[in-house]
Amino acid sequence: MKLDEFPAEILWKLLLACPLELRLVNRNFYHLHNELYREKSLQIVDAIDEEERFWNELKNPIIAYIKSLDFLRKDARLVYRTSKGAQEFIDDSWFIIYNALSYPLKCWNNPALCERDSLDLQKPIYMGKCVVPVDYHDGIISTKTGRNIPLNAWFYIDKPVAASKLPGFVTEVRQSQYGVYKKRSTQGNIADFIKEKGVYCFNLGYLPDIFLDTHGQNINGHYLCPLEIRLMEVGMAPPTYFENAEITFLGYDFNSYGDDKPWILFKCDPGFEASIFNPFESYLTESLAKFTGAFPFSHIDWPSQTDNVGREPIKPYFDPNQKAMRKFLYRFPRTQQDRGKEWTAADWRAPHLIE
Repeated sequence: MKLDEFPAEILWKLLLACPLELRLVNRNFYHLHNELYREKSLQIVDAIDEEERFWNELKNPIIAYIKSLDFLRKDARLVYRTSKGAQEFIDDSWFIIYNALSYPLKCWNNPALCERDSLDLQKPIYMGKCVVPVDYHDGIISTKTGRNIPLNAWFYIDKPVAASKLPGFVTEVRQSQYGVYKKRSTQGNIADFIKEKGVYCFNLGYLPDIFLDTHGQNINGHYLCPLEIRLMEVGMAPPTYFENAEITFLGYDFNSYGDDKPWILFKCDPGFEASIFNPFESYLTESLAKFTGAFPFSHIDWPSQTDNVGREPIKPYFDPNQKAMRKFLYRFPRTQQDRGKEWTAADWRAPHLIE
Protein backbone atom coordinates (compact mmCIF):
# COMPACT_ATOMS: atom_id res chain seq x y z
CA MET A 1 0.00 0.00 0.00
CA LYS A 2 1.32 3.42 -0.94
CA LEU A 3 1.68 6.05 1.74
CA ASP A 4 -1.13 8.25 0.46
CA GLU A 5 -3.47 5.24 0.23
CA PHE A 6 -3.70 4.91 4.00
CA PRO A 7 -7.03 5.81 5.64
CA ALA A 8 -7.52 9.53 6.26
CA GLU A 9 -7.34 9.07 10.05
CA ILE A 10 -3.87 7.54 9.80
CA LEU A 11 -2.67 10.23 7.38
CA TRP A 12 -3.79 12.92 9.81
CA LYS A 13 -1.85 11.27 12.65
CA LEU A 14 1.24 11.01 10.46
CA LEU A 15 0.95 14.68 9.56
CA LEU A 16 0.63 15.65 13.20
CA ALA A 17 3.85 13.74 13.92
CA CYS A 18 5.95 15.26 11.12
CA PRO A 19 4.01 17.90 9.16
CA LEU A 20 6.93 19.65 7.48
CA GLU A 21 8.49 16.46 6.14
CA LEU A 22 5.28 14.90 4.82
CA ARG A 23 3.85 18.00 3.16
CA LEU A 24 6.68 17.79 0.60
CA VAL A 25 5.92 14.18 -0.40
CA ASN A 26 3.23 14.99 -2.95
CA ARG A 27 0.33 17.32 -3.77
CA ASN A 28 -2.11 15.30 -1.66
CA PHE A 29 -0.04 15.73 1.48
CA TYR A 30 0.44 19.39 0.60
CA HIS A 31 -3.33 19.87 0.72
CA LEU A 32 -3.68 17.77 3.87
CA HIS A 33 -1.06 19.93 5.55
CA ASN A 34 -3.09 23.04 4.73
CA GLU A 35 -6.26 21.38 6.05
CA LEU A 36 -4.47 20.34 9.24
CA TYR A 37 -3.52 23.94 9.98
CA ARG A 38 -6.97 25.14 9.00
CA GLU A 39 -8.35 23.02 11.84
CA LYS A 40 -5.66 24.25 14.23
CA SER A 41 -6.22 27.89 13.26
CA LEU A 42 -9.98 27.69 13.63
CA GLN A 43 -9.56 26.08 17.05
CA ILE A 44 -7.53 29.12 18.10
CA VAL A 45 -10.08 31.53 16.63
CA ASP A 46 -12.90 29.75 18.47
CA ALA A 47 -10.95 30.04 21.72
CA ILE A 48 -10.22 33.77 21.46
CA ASP A 49 -13.37 34.97 19.68
CA GLU A 50 -16.23 34.78 22.16
CA GLU A 51 -18.09 37.67 20.50
CA GLU A 52 -17.53 36.48 16.91
CA ARG A 53 -15.62 39.63 15.94
CA PHE A 54 -12.46 37.99 14.65
CA TRP A 55 -13.05 37.82 10.91
CA ASN A 56 -14.88 41.14 10.72
CA GLU A 57 -11.97 42.97 12.35
CA LEU A 58 -8.96 40.97 11.22
CA LYS A 59 -9.75 39.54 7.81
CA ASN A 60 -8.30 42.51 5.87
CA PRO A 61 -5.06 42.76 7.91
CA ILE A 62 -4.56 38.99 7.54
CA ILE A 63 -5.13 39.11 3.78
CA ALA A 64 -2.74 42.06 3.40
CA TYR A 65 -0.07 40.20 5.39
CA ILE A 66 -0.47 36.98 3.39
CA LYS A 67 -0.38 38.92 0.14
CA SER A 68 2.81 40.71 1.20
CA LEU A 69 4.53 37.29 1.28
CA ASP A 70 3.67 36.34 -2.30
CA PHE A 71 7.17 37.16 -3.47
CA LEU A 72 8.30 34.23 -1.28
CA ARG A 73 5.48 31.72 -1.56
CA LYS A 74 3.00 32.55 -4.33
CA ASP A 75 3.63 29.28 -6.19
CA ALA A 76 3.12 27.28 -3.00
CA ARG A 77 -0.01 29.26 -2.17
CA LEU A 78 -1.53 28.58 -5.57
CA VAL A 79 -1.09 24.82 -5.06
CA TYR A 80 -3.52 25.05 -2.14
CA ARG A 81 -6.32 26.62 -4.18
CA THR A 82 -8.98 23.95 -4.50
CA SER A 83 -12.29 25.54 -5.47
CA LYS A 84 -13.82 28.72 -6.85
CA GLY A 85 -15.56 29.34 -3.55
CA ALA A 86 -12.30 29.44 -1.58
CA GLN A 87 -11.23 32.77 -0.08
CA GLU A 88 -7.90 33.73 -1.67
CA PHE A 89 -5.15 34.58 0.84
CA ILE A 90 -7.13 32.78 3.58
CA ASP A 91 -8.02 29.25 2.47
CA ASP A 92 -4.67 28.84 0.71
CA SER A 93 -2.53 30.01 3.65
CA TRP A 94 -3.65 28.37 6.88
CA PHE A 95 -0.12 27.47 7.98
CA ILE A 96 0.89 31.14 7.84
CA ILE A 97 -2.29 32.20 9.65
CA TYR A 98 -1.67 29.58 12.34
CA ASN A 99 1.81 30.98 12.92
CA ALA A 100 0.51 34.55 13.11
CA LEU A 101 -1.83 33.38 15.89
CA SER A 102 0.79 31.28 17.67
CA TYR A 103 3.91 33.44 17.96
CA PRO A 104 4.57 37.19 18.39
CA LEU A 105 4.94 39.14 15.16
CA LYS A 106 7.54 41.85 14.59
CA CYS A 107 7.02 45.46 15.69
CA TRP A 108 8.23 47.95 13.08
CA ASN A 109 9.07 51.57 13.87
CA ASN A 110 7.40 53.24 10.90
CA PRO A 111 9.72 56.08 9.80
CA ALA A 112 6.74 57.99 8.40
CA LEU A 113 5.46 58.39 11.97
CA CYS A 114 8.78 59.42 13.52
CA GLU A 115 9.23 63.14 14.10
CA ARG A 116 12.96 63.58 14.49
CA ASP A 117 12.47 67.25 15.45
CA SER A 118 10.25 66.51 18.46
CA LEU A 119 10.74 68.86 21.42
CA ASP A 120 8.74 66.66 23.81
CA LEU A 121 11.38 65.35 26.21
CA GLN A 122 8.98 62.74 27.59
CA LYS A 123 8.02 61.35 24.20
CA PRO A 124 8.95 57.68 23.70
CA ILE A 125 11.28 56.90 20.83
CA TYR A 126 8.81 54.17 19.96
CA MET A 127 5.51 52.92 21.34
CA GLY A 128 3.58 50.00 19.90
CA LYS A 129 1.35 47.09 20.76
CA CYS A 130 1.67 43.38 20.07
CA VAL A 131 0.29 40.09 21.35
CA VAL A 132 1.97 37.03 22.83
CA PRO A 133 -0.08 33.89 22.10
CA VAL A 134 -0.06 31.44 25.01
CA ASP A 135 -1.76 28.23 26.09
CA TYR A 136 -3.23 27.95 29.57
CA HIS A 137 -3.72 24.51 31.12
CA ASP A 138 -4.40 23.82 34.79
CA GLY A 139 -2.78 27.03 35.96
CA ILE A 140 0.30 26.70 33.76
CA ILE A 141 1.01 29.26 31.03
CA SER A 142 3.16 28.13 28.10
CA THR A 143 4.04 29.27 24.60
CA LYS A 144 3.78 27.11 21.49
CA THR A 145 7.57 26.67 21.49
CA GLY A 146 7.64 25.75 25.17
CA ARG A 147 10.26 28.44 25.75
CA ASN A 148 10.49 32.01 26.94
CA ILE A 149 10.05 34.62 24.20
CA PRO A 150 13.28 36.39 23.15
CA LEU A 151 13.30 40.18 22.82
CA ASN A 152 15.59 41.82 20.26
CA ALA A 153 15.99 45.50 19.39
CA TRP A 154 17.12 46.70 15.96
CA PHE A 155 19.08 49.88 15.23
CA TYR A 156 20.69 51.47 12.23
CA ILE A 157 23.95 53.08 13.36
CA ASP A 158 25.43 55.54 10.90
CA LYS A 159 28.48 56.46 12.97
CA PRO A 160 30.02 54.24 15.68
CA VAL A 161 30.30 57.19 18.09
CA ALA A 162 26.49 57.27 18.23
CA ALA A 163 26.52 53.83 19.88
CA SER A 164 27.47 55.55 23.14
CA LYS A 165 23.76 56.36 23.50
CA LEU A 166 22.68 52.71 23.50
CA PRO A 167 22.94 52.10 27.28
CA GLY A 168 20.52 54.98 27.79
CA PHE A 169 17.84 53.38 25.62
CA VAL A 170 15.51 51.36 27.84
CA THR A 171 12.78 49.06 26.57
CA GLU A 172 9.68 49.04 28.75
CA VAL A 173 6.96 46.40 28.55
CA ARG A 174 3.60 46.16 30.27
CA GLN A 175 0.60 43.92 29.87
CA SER A 176 -2.25 46.30 30.69
CA GLN A 177 -3.05 49.98 30.34
CA TYR A 178 -2.41 50.66 34.02
CA GLY A 179 0.22 47.99 34.60
CA VAL A 180 3.77 48.58 35.77
CA TYR A 181 6.43 48.71 33.08
CA LYS A 182 9.13 46.07 33.23
CA LYS A 183 12.45 47.12 31.77
CA ARG A 184 15.02 45.58 29.47
CA SER A 185 18.22 47.11 28.07
CA THR A 186 21.58 46.31 26.50
CA GLN A 187 24.64 45.71 28.65
CA GLY A 188 26.44 48.84 29.82
CA ASN A 189 29.57 48.45 27.69
CA ILE A 190 27.75 47.63 24.46
CA ALA A 191 29.23 50.64 22.64
CA ASP A 192 32.71 49.08 22.92
CA PHE A 193 31.68 46.45 20.36
CA ILE A 194 30.36 48.86 17.70
CA LYS A 195 33.22 49.57 15.33
CA GLU A 196 31.52 50.35 12.03
CA LYS A 197 28.40 51.58 10.33
CA GLY A 198 25.65 49.00 9.95
CA VAL A 199 22.34 47.46 10.95
CA TYR A 200 22.56 45.96 14.44
CA CYS A 201 20.33 43.56 16.34
CA PHE A 202 20.79 43.57 20.13
CA ASN A 203 19.79 40.71 22.41
CA LEU A 204 17.73 42.14 25.29
CA GLY A 205 17.06 38.79 26.92
CA TYR A 206 13.46 37.65 27.22
CA LEU A 207 10.04 39.22 27.51
CA PRO A 208 8.72 39.43 31.09
CA ASP A 209 6.64 36.52 32.31
CA ILE A 210 3.08 36.56 31.04
CA PHE A 211 0.19 36.57 33.50
CA LEU A 212 -3.48 35.86 32.85
CA ASP A 213 -6.43 37.29 34.75
CA THR A 214 -8.93 34.44 34.55
CA HIS A 215 -11.25 36.11 37.10
CA GLY A 216 -10.94 33.13 39.39
CA GLN A 217 -11.97 30.65 36.71
CA ASN A 218 -9.55 27.93 35.67
CA ILE A 219 -10.43 28.08 31.96
CA ASN A 220 -7.99 26.11 29.84
CA GLY A 221 -7.37 27.25 26.29
CA HIS A 222 -5.51 29.57 23.94
CA TYR A 223 -5.14 33.28 24.69
CA LEU A 224 -3.72 36.35 22.97
CA CYS A 225 -1.93 38.29 25.70
CA PRO A 226 -1.54 41.95 24.71
CA LEU A 227 1.65 43.87 25.39
CA GLU A 228 2.53 47.53 25.15
CA ILE A 229 6.18 47.97 24.31
CA ARG A 230 8.04 51.26 24.18
CA LEU A 231 11.57 52.57 23.90
CA MET A 232 12.62 55.42 26.18
CA GLU A 233 15.81 57.42 26.49
CA VAL A 234 16.84 57.83 30.12
CA GLY A 235 19.79 59.45 31.84
CA MET A 236 20.99 62.51 33.71
CA ALA A 237 21.05 64.68 30.58
CA PRO A 238 17.97 65.61 28.51
CA PRO A 239 17.10 63.10 25.75
CA THR A 240 18.69 63.83 22.38
CA TYR A 241 17.56 60.91 20.19
CA PHE A 242 15.24 63.06 18.09
CA GLU A 243 18.05 65.53 17.45
CA ASN A 244 20.56 62.87 16.42
CA ALA A 245 20.26 61.32 12.96
CA GLU A 246 23.32 59.11 13.49
CA ILE A 247 21.31 56.36 15.19
CA THR A 248 17.83 55.14 14.24
CA PHE A 249 15.61 52.64 16.02
CA LEU A 250 14.12 50.18 13.51
CA GLY A 251 11.89 47.95 15.64
CA TYR A 252 11.60 44.81 17.76
CA ASP A 253 11.40 41.15 16.94
CA PHE A 254 10.95 38.06 19.07
CA ASN A 255 12.95 35.47 17.16
CA SER A 256 15.59 33.13 18.49
CA TYR A 257 18.91 33.62 16.74
CA GLY A 258 22.39 32.22 17.21
CA ASP A 259 21.76 28.44 17.12
CA ASP A 260 21.27 28.39 20.90
CA LYS A 261 24.70 29.94 21.39
CA PRO A 262 24.46 32.88 23.83
CA TRP A 263 24.95 36.03 21.80
CA ILE A 264 25.15 39.76 22.46
CA LEU A 265 24.50 41.25 19.03
CA PHE A 266 24.84 40.68 15.33
CA LYS A 267 25.51 43.08 12.49
CA CYS A 268 24.38 43.32 8.85
CA ASP A 269 25.56 45.60 6.09
CA PRO A 270 23.94 49.06 6.15
CA GLY A 271 22.23 48.43 2.82
CA PHE A 272 19.75 46.09 4.55
CA GLU A 273 18.25 48.80 6.77
CA ALA A 274 14.90 48.83 4.95
CA SER A 275 14.61 45.06 4.48
CA ILE A 276 14.35 43.78 8.06
CA PHE A 277 10.68 44.49 8.77
CA ASN A 278 7.53 43.74 6.80
CA PRO A 279 5.14 46.69 7.37
CA PHE A 280 2.13 44.42 6.83
CA GLU A 281 3.31 42.06 9.56
CA SER A 282 3.48 44.93 12.03
CA TYR A 283 0.08 46.17 10.90
CA LEU A 284 -1.34 42.73 11.68
CA THR A 285 0.25 42.59 15.13
CA GLU A 286 -1.20 46.02 16.01
CA SER A 287 -4.59 44.84 14.73
CA LEU A 288 -4.40 41.70 16.89
CA ALA A 289 -3.58 43.85 19.92
CA LYS A 290 -6.53 46.12 19.15
CA PHE A 291 -8.77 43.06 18.88
CA THR A 292 -8.00 42.11 22.51
CA GLY A 293 -9.40 45.45 23.72
CA ALA A 294 -6.72 45.76 26.41
CA PHE A 295 -5.39 49.12 25.24
CA PRO A 296 -7.11 52.18 23.75
CA PHE A 297 -6.64 52.69 20.01
CA SER A 298 -7.70 55.77 18.09
CA HIS A 299 -6.68 54.23 14.77
CA ILE A 300 -3.95 52.09 13.25
CA ASP A 301 -1.88 53.49 10.42
CA TRP A 302 -1.91 51.24 7.37
CA PRO A 303 1.36 50.73 5.52
CA SER A 304 1.48 53.13 2.58
CA GLN A 305 0.93 50.41 -0.03
CA THR A 306 -2.41 49.34 1.41
CA ASP A 307 -4.10 52.25 -0.29
CA ASN A 308 -4.23 49.92 -3.29
CA VAL A 309 -4.05 46.44 -1.79
CA GLY A 310 -6.71 44.92 -4.06
CA ARG A 311 -5.41 43.12 -7.12
CA GLU A 312 -2.09 44.92 -7.34
CA PRO A 313 0.97 43.00 -6.08
CA ILE A 314 2.69 44.29 -2.97
CA LYS A 315 6.29 45.33 -3.31
CA PRO A 316 8.63 42.79 -1.62
CA TYR A 317 10.11 44.07 1.61
CA PHE A 318 13.40 42.31 0.86
CA ASP A 319 15.22 40.85 -2.13
CA PRO A 320 15.70 37.07 -1.72
CA ASN A 321 18.60 37.24 -4.18
CA GLN A 322 20.60 39.47 -1.84
CA LYS A 323 21.90 37.42 1.05
CA ALA A 324 21.80 39.32 4.34
CA MET A 325 24.82 37.84 6.10
CA ARG A 326 24.98 38.26 9.86
CA LYS A 327 28.14 38.71 11.87
CA PHE A 328 27.55 37.55 15.45
CA LEU A 329 29.24 38.66 18.62
CA TYR A 330 28.81 35.88 21.17
CA ARG A 331 28.78 36.15 24.93
CA PHE A 332 31.69 33.74 25.29
CA PRO A 333 34.82 34.77 23.33
CA ARG A 334 35.71 31.19 22.36
CA THR A 335 32.40 30.71 20.57
CA GLN A 336 32.87 31.05 16.82
CA GLN A 337 30.28 31.57 14.12
CA ASP A 338 29.95 28.93 11.41
CA ARG A 339 30.14 31.16 8.33
CA GLY A 340 29.45 28.28 5.97
CA LYS A 341 26.24 27.47 7.80
CA GLU A 342 25.28 31.14 7.76
CA TRP A 343 25.71 31.26 4.00
CA THR A 344 23.53 28.18 3.36
CA ALA A 345 20.84 28.92 5.97
CA ALA A 346 17.33 29.98 4.97
CA ASP A 347 16.78 33.73 4.85
CA TRP A 348 16.09 34.84 8.41
CA ARG A 349 14.11 37.88 7.21
CA ALA A 350 11.25 35.61 6.12
CA PRO A 351 8.47 34.92 8.67
CA HIS A 352 9.40 32.93 11.75
CA LEU A 353 7.47 29.66 11.42
CA ILE A 354 6.80 27.06 14.10
CA GLU A 355 4.85 23.79 14.10
